[in-house]
Amino acid sequence: MSDYANSVLSEEQFVEMSVPLTGFHPEDLYATGMVEKYRDTLVERIGPGRAIDLYTHYESVGKETTALGREFYIPDPPPWPQDVLLADAARAVVKMWYVGAWYGLTSSAGEAKLREEQNAYADVVPALPNVAFMVSPDAYVNGLVWKLSGGHPPGAKPTGYGSWSAEPAPIPATPTGPYEEAGQ
Repeated sequence: MSDYANSVLSEEQFVEMSVPLTGFHPEDLYATGMVEKYRDTLVERIGPGRAIDLYTHYESVGKETTALGREFYIPDPPPWPQDVLLADAARAVVKMWYVGAWYGLTSSAGEAKLREEQNAYADVVPALPNVAFMVSPDAYVNGLVWKLSGGHPPGAKPTGYGSWSAEPAPIPATPTGPYEEAGQ
């Protein structure tokens, strides 16, 4: 799937689209080692045309903010697409980056629209079930939730012997600003 997915949506385009969705810098996304697998999952699950539509939506967000001189743009809240299928797919991409699972299209309207489009091309491309699954064994371990929380995935990236005796490292600043405790 990778060569085909790359001909549809490059890794660079997928990362460019993922920056406003996740709030992370492109280097952080590449550092997960999951860019290719996540991009392939998106193209496989919603189809190449819709993957390009989703990229085009977030590409325009990036172009609007480039004129402001920002390195990258973190919307608050994210500019969800008006198309229900694309909005559902964008939410699925966010979840995939953070926890390593493809949750599928969660709204009944988004799923219905996907099925309608898949049925139109059923003789060319078989429809995949809209089910949740772990993208790969490495996806959970490399989820952005661990970087954001300053934690470690249990049983996967241990902190090392005696680490409990040292004060925890401060949570690094995210693109939206440094971490602050509520009420301070």
